[in-house]
Amino acid sequence: MGESASASSTVTVQSKSGSYAAREIAMEVLRQGDEGIDPARRRRQIDLTVEAVVGDFIKKYACPNNRSWKEAQRVLNREFVSVHGQRDIR
Repeated sequence: MGESASASSTVTVQSKSGSYAAREIAMEVLRQGDEGIDPARRRRQIDLTVEAVVGDFIKKYACPNNRSWKEAQRVLNREFVSVHGQRDIR
């Protein structure tokens, strides 16, 4: 019986800390709204720079499908990312 009492108090403590964290997140979202920042839009915003897209290409396609992916990464970084790295692809 002593074990179940401590187990339920542990769950209660975790629930309180979870609700505290949720309250903190909600307060941050409200603060951002007051400052004119749209938190939902900020979350949806995807990093579409040339550097990020090349990195995703290497990780998702070149690495699993090509033995020479390191060479492709080296050439893309040297020739393409070094010139257009922070440019938005849209």
